[in-house]
Amino acid sequence: MIEAVLVMATMVTLFVFSAVLADGWLQNARITQAQGVLQNAYGMTKTVALQNPSVAVSGDGAAIACFSTTNPVIVTVYQGNSCSGSGTQSWIDKLPLGVSVTFNTQSFNCLGLTNDGVLIAQSSSGTNCSNSLSYTLSLTIKSNTKSVTSILF
Repeated sequence: MIEAVLVMATMVTLFVFSAVLADGWLQNARITQAQGVLQNAYGMTKTVALQNPSVAVSGDGAAIACFSTTNPVIVTVYQGNSCSGSGTQSWIDKLPLGVSVTFNTQSFNCLGLTNDGVLIAQSSSGTNCSNSLSYTLSLTIKSNTKSVTSILF
C-alpha cells in the first residue's frame, strides 16, 4: 500500500512539473514559428520587389507585406504598394494564435519595399509602413508574457 501511494505521489509531482514546463515550451514553439513566418514574409516581399512585376519606378513601392489586425495575424504579400488588395497577392500565411508583432516598438500594419529592396515608410494608400527591420514578437499564455526582439534579414 505504501509503495502504491509513493508511486502515485511521484506521478502527480511529475505531471504537475510537466504541465508547468509545457506552457513555456508552447510559448517558445509559437514564437519560433512566428519568427519563421516573418522571415518568409520579408523574403517573399523582397523577392517580389526585386522582380518588380508591377513595374514600379525607382523610389515607389514594388511589393508590400500587410499585417491584419485580427488574431491570428494574417500576413499577405502583394505586388505594388497598397494593402487594399488592389495588387496581385503573391503569398499569404498567419502568425500563431496569440502572437502580436511590433516593428521598432511601434505598431505598423505593413512592410513595403522599393524595386531595389529598400524599405519605404508609406504605401500608396497613405498607410504608414515600418521603416525598420527590427521587430518584437509577444505572446501571453496564462498571464505569462514572452517577448523576443530580433531583426529581419
